Amino acid sequence: MRAAHVDVDGTRWHLVRGGRGAPVLLLHGFAEFWYAWRRQLTALSDVLDLVAVDLPGCNLSEPLGTPEAHRVDLVADRVAALVRQLWPGRPIAIVGHDLGAAVGWALAARHPELVERLVSIQASAPGALAAVRPDVDALTAALFEGRETTPAERDAYRQAWSRPGALERAFAYRGAERDPVQRVRAPVLAVLPEGEPEPVELRAAARDLRLARVTGGERGPHREVPDAVNALLRDFLAPVVMDRPVFDVIAERERWRRRPDYRCFLASPDNPRGLQLDPNVDAGRVWVRTTFDRDLSGIVGLAHCGIVFTVLEGLMGWLVMSHAGRLGVTTDAGIRNLAPVRVGVPYELEAVPDPDRPNSASRVHVLARIFPVGEPDRVCAVAHAQFFLPARRHAESLLGRRLDESSDLFG
Repeated sequence: MRAAHVDVDGTRWHLVRGGRGAPVLLLHGFAEFWYAWRRQLTALSDVLDLVAVDLPGCNLSEPLGTPEAHRVDLVADRVAALVRQLWPGRPIAIVGHDLGAAVGWALAARHPELVERLVSIQASAPGALAAVRPDVDALTAALFEGRETTPAERDAYRQAWSRPGALERAFAYRGAERDPVQRVRAPVLAVLPEGEPEPVELRAAARDLRLARVTGGERGPHREVPDAVNALLRDFLAPVVMDRPVFDVIAERERWRRRPDYRCFLASPDNPRGLQLDPNVDAGRVWVRTTFDRDLSGIVGLAHCGIVFTVLEGLMGWLVMSHAGRLGVTTDAGIRNLAPVRVGVPYELEAVPDPDRPNSASRVHVLARIFPVGEPDRVCAVAHAQFFLPARRHAESLLGRRLDESSDLFG
């Protein structure tokens, strides 16, 4: 981990950075600072590029001038400038705790192009902290009373709170904690301690909301039960590298074809109504060559768009199985047609990992395209898809049968 100061629109911000991989910005809660994320910085640095920032006016970051400037939406705009500076042209994940979660929601709503994923830990500030007077001893008791803590942990917080004007600047955020949660389009993971009521506005504010409960951590799950929270973060944020085949699909298909229930429309050699294609698995891609006959046409002379998309989507699924080694379930997909696909003409179709969208332990993104054989620059259609990678128990539920324990296909 390394500390640094950066200039954001004329204000000096302090941050701590560590790790490599998918970019993640950590936003601390009310009356805290970057140190609240130390257990995430150390545990997740093997797969994530983590930046824990002191919000304006907290610890070593300069304030924004007046208490009114620390409104959540205005701070979110400043955080957006920080994101553009640290990761130019790249969307990132935001992880925020109470006040930091409020800033994260506002950032995702106001600057959706910057936020790929959002983790909201306790979207409302804990009442014990919000109710105390601006006093170091009162804050220490509210945050640490009844918890096992080290002297170093308490000293770090007391030092941050004892800086001239630190508590007054921290409490400048209090009026913004009642701002409504804003609607976002990025996937959201909401983490709450068991027994804590779910904020009613969360469901309406997220198009894709996943709620996770952890045992303990009423005053900050990421600090008090870090192992549970780190496991959730790793699953939701950590990338799945799709760079080489980890599973021999072709060999496994010979085992599948003997199963009476294997009738894949794309690739089963025993389905008389299917396409009976034989995809090739290379490092970094899956591809096939085929010619669409008149039985697969739409308008006279052109292959039906639905059939073309079916093949592209099927190849994307093969890529997930062959390069991630997991069963993939399509959750989102689309196609953009650029030129006609004609019957009777040989085409090559291929699927590759999407280089512009980060993967996680449970979701991967894939691209596919079709072009005349030998003419890769004449792309006729481009498709994209997101695949959910279910755990073994979920895969067994989807398939309605138990899986071979030795199979690594289903994770």
